[in-house]
Amino acid sequence: MSAGAIATGDDLLTLLAILTGVLLWLRTNTSGRVPGEILGVVGLLVSGYIIVRASGDLMFLAMICTPILLFLILENLRKVKAMEWGSLHQFVFLCLLLIVVVAAKIHQKGVGIKFPFSPPNNSWSQVQYWAAQNTPRGAVFIVPPNTKGFRNFSKRTIVGDNKDGGANSYSESYAKEWSRRMKQLQSYQNFTDAEFMELAKEYKASFLVVRCGQTLSFQKVYRNSDFCVYEIPG
Repeated sequence: MSAGAIATGDDLLTLLAILTGVLLWLRTNTSGRVPGEILGVVGLLVSGYIIVRASGDLMFLAMICTPILLFLILENLRKVKAMEWGSLHQFVFLCLLLIVVVAAKIHQKGVGIKFPFSPPNNSWSQVQYWAAQNTPRGAVFIVPPNTKGFRNFSKRTIVGDNKDGGANSYSESYAKEWSRRMKQLQSYQNFTDAEFMELAKEYKASFLVVRCGQTLSFQKVYRNSDFCVYEIPG
């Protein structure tokens, strides 16, 4: 029941679920009979409030019904001597733990499990992954100059961005070329089809990326919440 309350994502129910667990734990570890009974009654009252408050949540009901069903199945297995209590307890614990994790993961979109070295899941990275999987390795992209890191996951060449200027101190010729390209890309958000065609011809670019508010007449090959990718006719 506490797991179900936590899985609803309701802050109050989560606090009450923790309180219930603490009260019932204290009851089992209190030596006096009267204090133990008082703690038990208070814990049951809080539990009842949680059930009434969360009964309209389908995820909560699933979290309540699933363990009950699981215990009924296992009790029948125990009666027919198909499973001993020692292994039964371990099996129940692992199943309940799996249910809690999966339910919380599915129900609470804000709860994410990120593993070390897992790829970022933002709109700019999504464009890069799309490019890596759907364009030739030699494809050249025109990207907004105020973005950065397009090469990281796309493994594709770009005309340039502001971050490329970091290497200016190592080469005068590089600095001049970068400066020239940044001047070409000024007012990028207002470029017309003809201006993009001119850039594509100079740098042999096949695709361009713009923010979704910028509409062009080229064929749109990809879109997400923030960016659109157009294919430039050869």
